[in-house]
Amino acid sequence: MNGSDVKQVPLQPLSVEYTQTLSMFNACGLPGGSTIYKISRLQNSTLYKQFHVQRSKVERKLRGSPNIKVIRRLFHGTSEDSVNSILTNGFDRSHAGNGAYGRGVYFATKSSYSHDYAIPAANGHRYMFLVDVVTGEYWQGRRDTTAIPIKAGSNEAYDCVVDIMAAPNIFVVFKDSSAYALYLLEYS
Repeated sequence: MNGSDVKQVPLQPLSVEYTQTLSMFNACGLPGGSTIYKISRLQNSTLYKQFHVQRSKVERKLRGSPNIKVIRRLFHGTSEDSVNSILTNGFDRSHAGNGAYGRGVYFATKSSYSHDYAIPAANGHRYMFLVDVVTGEYWQGRRDTTAIPIKAGSNEAYDCVVDIMAAPNIFVVFKDSSAYALYLLEYS
């Protein structure tokens, strides 16, 4: 990785941070019997500043709505080829295809869902991110959604779209600054 503001810090397997992070992956459905090769804490000061601005904007907007979660910790599986680009440039919706809920970047509440998108590399290793995502107010996603929907009767946009309004499992964001990768799991 280039750039002094981008760091990938391997966690020590016996550390509290490693154990807690692995337990988040496992508790949310990482396939049993997975071999864990590495968990890294990710640091990118430029992307974090952009994320912080987006998070703060949504926090201000939702100040009077205490029951709405501004941030959720979600999973994103990817190929080995995409890892360094995500670490350096963040999640980029211009690389997104048309999915079931629109053309954005997809995140899941379950690592088991993201596992299917963690395409095995030639050596069999898979890659999955644990990500803070600005979810705020959401709307029902549709296949033809190409930009974040605007609320009826206003100029204000929703913050993301979801698969199921009552109990979302999938969140799709359309602003690149709405997601910040915290950890990377390398496993098989």
